[in-house]
Amino acid sequence: MEYIGFKSESNAFWHRMNNGGWIFIASDRREYIWFALKFTPTLILKHRVTQGLSGIVTCARTIDEAVKRIAA
Repeated sequence: MEYIGFKSESNAFWHRMNNGGWIFIASDRREYIWFALKFTPTLILKHRVTQGLSGIVTCARTIDEAVKRIAA
């Protein structure tokens, strides 16, 4: 699989921990999209499933870790 959408933060991060890759987190935190490792952050932000969405791309293990990296 190249990408999978999740509504649950915990499911998205569990999948990333077990399969590697990246997570796109929508700004409103209502949608999490896992992408395979072959994608770069630039390709993820230009991907058709993220078009029209604002958010971040992370390889963090938890949402807290992702937020800390943004704040740093």
